[in-house]
Amino acid sequence: MPDHVVRINGRLSLLGKSKRRPSADPHVIALAVVLRARGLFGRALGIVTEEADRPDRPTRIPSVARRYGIPCINMDGLLGREGLGRRSPRGPGPAHG
Repeated sequence: MPDHVVRINGRLSLLGKSKRRPSADPHVIALAVVLRARGLFGRALGIVTEEADRPDRPTRIPSVARRYGIPCINMDGLLGREGLGRRSPRGPGPAHG
């Protein structure tokens, strides 16, 4: 288990998190670390998150993932990389057919 992920009251948690509700964040990071260690998905493995990598918030997904060599990308970046354009700020438009 990554050293920034701890077990509190039987649940995995990121160090420094003050949420009182369960969080999927440590599970997402741990899964990425395990999949990378097993060589699955090769260089394509990464985490899609809208959290920003901020030095003053070291427990955010991008900050912790970077420590383990796991790249992060936001949804707009993923859509652009896949050649699908950017998301509309108003949501999906009408279907064309």
